[in-house]
Amino acid sequence: MIMRIKTHAKMIAALMAIVIFLSFAIGIGANAQQPIRVILDGRTLQFDVQPTIINDRTMVPMRGIFEALGANVEWNEATRTVTATRGALTVQTTIGNNVITVNGVRTTMDVAPVIVSDRTLVPVRFISEAFGYDVEWDGVSRIVSIDSLVIDNEVSDVINREDLLDEDLVVQDMNPDDEWYHWGSQDWVWID
Repeated sequence: MIMRIKTHAKMIAALMAIVIFLSFAIGIGANAQQPIRVILDGRTLQFDVQPTIINDRTMVPMRGIFEALGANVEWNEATRTVTATRGALTVQTTIGNNVITVNGVRTTMDVAPVIVSDRTLVPVRFISEAFGYDVEWDGVSRIVSIDSLVIDNEVSDVINREDLLDEDLVVQDMNPDDEWYHWGSQDWVWID
């Protein structure tokens, strides 16, 4: 009788382990199939090609993200180069090349822009941060949150937000037409 109880207990424990394992596996599988959402300042962005993850980076359609960030976009088919401008800020990147140029300063991205379904995909974090936005990734819900930086109750676009913590920054240059102020060596802040 004791032997039978031990056998039943082992079987129940084994079944519970299998149920827990399958529940976990199904949960992960369902989450992996959930589409990636991109939210900019509380507004869900819609793209004609779904955002996707390539080499652990969330990639989104280039024109969609640039225009959502308020930039004008130009495409050079001959060089396969994208140029986005907003005010005094210029961002340039080339398909298959992980070097991006922001206001003439070349920087290396983790992943190069690619073409998928006739659309150029770019890394959403790098592009958004180049335009001065704060970017967060929620891997569980698969949501990219892009938020404007707020300084003294004003929305500001900052290329390198770490420099904002430095109290010794002074305005070195100013473009009165666009109200872009130059901080430090290459960082631009929009002051409204």
